[in-house]
Amino acid sequence: MKDLSSYIHELKHIEYDRQALEDFYYEIQHRERPYIEMHVEDPTGERAKSPYFRCICKDCLPTGKHAHSGEDHKVIRRLERYKNPEVDRLTEQMEYITHIDGVRNTPVMWIYEPGFNLPPHKDFARNCSVMVPILPAEGGSNVYIYKDDLPVIDNGEYLTVEHNDDYVHHVYEYSTKHPTALNASEVIHGVINTERRVFINFSGYLDWKSI
Repeated sequence: MKDLSSYIHELKHIEYDRQALEDFYYEIQHRERPYIEMHVEDPTGERAKSPYFRCICKDCLPTGKHAHSGEDHKVIRRLERYKNPEVDRLTEQMEYITHIDGVRNTPVMWIYEPGFNLPPHKDFARNCSVMVPILPAEGGSNVYIYKDDLPVIDNGEYLTVEHNDDYVHHVYEYSTKHPTALNASEVIHGVINTERRVFINFSGYLDWKSI
């Protein structure tokens, strides 16, 4: 397994006002909706055969590979429409990471309820994920990084992976002062959530070595 810098990068040149974002969250909290993927992925395609692939769009959910109700994982999309100064400032500062030609790439707010778990996976639709934790206010939100040899499970219909304590390489606690980039397309990662978690997430497409 590579060192921490190969999969985690705290963006120390960017600071954010966590309290301002918490206040913003309470202003738009009524906009929360159950999270279901918007893109459609062919559940029989080559990409979907990877044990690290996780898609919860309307076409992939029926395969049974991943369970997801949306009730314990909610989202507020298109944050730019609210014209919040702190969100707008972060969006501008993050542009060098998030820019992608021909696609509007705007941040979203995600809400994880206590007990929500995100199984080990890799992100296939973006290079990296940039996290801006808001709640809990005292910090403590983390991400599980798994070893490359996390056992692959073959149930006869598809390949998948599950959380295994013996194959946890690192549990990284996110900063509540600086955004943190995760090399999400290359490292196996997941979430085991024990308290309500609210954060803003940016999708990044810059090559990891250039971040």
